[in-house]
Amino acid sequence: MPAETRADHLVVALRTLDDRVESSPIVLMEWLDSTGYLVRRERGVAVRSETGRWTCMFRLLSSPPRAHLIVVPHDVTSPPRFSVEHIALVSAGRSLPLSAAGVVYAGDRFLADGVREVLRHTDHYIRTAKLFTSGWIERHTPRRLERELVTRQDHLYLLRDSAQSA
Repeated sequence: MPAETRADHLVVALRTLDDRVESSPIVLMEWLDSTGYLVRRERGVAVRSETGRWTCMFRLLSSPPRAHLIVVPHDVTSPPRFSVEHIALVSAGRSLPLSAAGVVYAGDRFLADGVREVLRHTDHYIRTAKLFTSGWIERHTPRRLERELVTRQDHLYLLRDSAQSA
């Protein structure tokens, strides 16, 4: 990133080669100093914008160092391949919320940053949490859990039967 930029956020647009992928990827940004040493590692929240596409945003440091983007599939059993479709530097002139309805933190070291993020943008997170509530409740019902467990159990029986017959 050029040092003369006035951008304060970095937006990354990702795409998977398989449009059936449901789970968001894990997106990490490693901020490096001018010598290449790791200064800070952040876990971004990838928000699904449409089928097969996710967007993630990171707040830039005051003096933009070099960065290393890492994208890891959430489901490692059958990892989809992701590609970076677009990277943009955004100048908002103020701190923008980094997530839609909450903050994800990776490890206890990042908990304080997550709490500060929610406190900095409390109105945004309250508003978006209300918007996401009904969809979350629809996806997390006892009936859906039962269907998921039965489907997985049937799949395991098929795997076991095919392994025994081989």
